Amino acid sequence: GLSAFVWASEALFSAQLNNGIVPDAINFNANGSGIAPGAVNNPSGQYCTFPADSPLPRPKCCHTGVCAKGSMDNVAFQVFNAVYLTKRIETATGREAARTFLRKWAPSLTAGLNWLANKTEPGSNISLPWNDPAQPLVGYGFEDTVAKTGQLSFTSLLALEANALLCNATRFFTGDHVLAKTLCERAVRLSQQIASTLLDPAS
Repeated sequence: GLSAFVWASEALFSAQLNNGIVPDAINFNANGSGIAPGAVNNPSGQYCTFPADSPLPRPKCCHTGVCAKGSMDNVAFQVFNAVYLTKRIETATGREAARTFLRKWAPSLTAGLNWLANKTEPGSNISLPWNDPAQPLVGYGFEDTVAKTGQLSFTSLLALEANALLCNATRFFTGDHVLAKTLCERAVRLSQQIASTLLDPAS
């Protein structure tokens, strides 16, 4: 039910790294009593599987054997989860409970979005998330065999939606118009910049 979904989600939220990175997975105690010692703030262990003879440049982290730091996409998915739960809580137990839930997690959600907003190409005025080709963040699934580098269109779209969604949820549920303004302005910048990247006027 909803209570189990909230419990599992909050366990994931609480494992967010101090710098804002959202890990791919966390470990729980065998008896189900909570997060295992050392699992909090510790991303899941994934390894570079790029073959040594790959025609693509291998990330530097391949030489260490460990590439995982969490995925840039996780930040947006955490926002989607939190806003969805906020609406479910409002339906189940009322507006005040939903407000309390979102206020509790808004700092973590904002920290993740702020971290992502700082993952831009050095020396560039482009706000789109950028993955360093020499040391990319490598996350779950196909990302441990495909190095997404440079300005990331999919991650940018997720960031745009997450900032806009949290902006509106923050304004509606918590009344924090200062935070809402920051998030909405960021969403507008992302929208303007991703549009010029995805749309080719000549086609």
